[in-house]
Amino acid sequence: MNRERTDVFQLGMRLGSLILMWLCAVPVCGVAAVEAAPDPGEIIDRAVRRASALSAASPKAVHVYDKRTTIETLDSRGRVTKTKVKLFEVTLEGGVPDARLTRIEGRRLSERQLRKEDEAMRRRRRIFLGQDEKSGAAKRGTFVPKDMAQRFEVSYIGVERVNGRATHALAFAPKSPEPVAATLADRVANQMHGKLWIDVAENEIARIEVKLRRKVKLWGGILGRLDVFDYTLDRRRSPGGVWHNDEADILLDARGFWKRLRFHVVEKASRFREVRGTLGAGRAE
Repeated sequence: MNRERTDVFQLGMRLGSLILMWLCAVPVCGVAAVEAAPDPGEIIDRAVRRASALSAASPKAVHVYDKRTTIETLDSRGRVTKTKVKLFEVTLEGGVPDARLTRIEGRRLSERQLRKEDEAMRRRRRIFLGQDEKSGAAKRGTFVPKDMAQRFEVSYIGVERVNGRATHALAFAPKSPEPVAATLADRVANQMHGKLWIDVAENEIARIEVKLRRKVKLWGGILGRLDVFDYTLDRRRSPGGVWHNDEADILLDARGFWKRLRFHVVEKASRFREVRGTLGAGRAE
């Protein structure tokens, strides 16, 4: 039972972390022309170019921040039955976050426990993405499935303010007919729709809102079904001009093999700081 709950929850967390990568690879096809409106394809292309340039550049400094993840288990009425808090230290280099679990319920993990958590994450990633863990890009979180760039139609909404900054608001939805799904991630992506906001001045993703339009069977329905996946992510620009994930809210409702599983997850960043040196220089001891 615990293994089943962990697998479904980790599916939701992987979905959240992959949404940024997926959307940054989306071209715009078949969007109706709107007089005087910016081309959404150009907007996304600029965001992709910026992300690629940041990833390829040799950073002069590494940035580190803390992330507090609160996981609430819900009953059928949405009431909280259990709460767990995990603390992570996130290293940001070249715009790519690398989260390292440091504490669970205030308890610091041993090196053995850290290795076990890392191996479990790699195993789930292989199952979910079919991803090659030997790839440097995979380890750094920059891997994008080759056909993900053909999954979404995007339309321009207008200019909206997010955290006090002007952004281009875009709506996205899967193409019809749905692209071929080779992995579980593909099947979930085929049912995603929502909005994203891209900063006008700096071409950074400022906010994402994602929902499932239809339920998704997990592993052919043998292990269950994903009924609800609502995901909101807010990103902020630090005073030094570095963008990072600030707050995330995830609601996940799935039918497991034995029972229904419901989670509400809230993530919040704090203590954003610069660490000069190599990757990992800011790791807490």
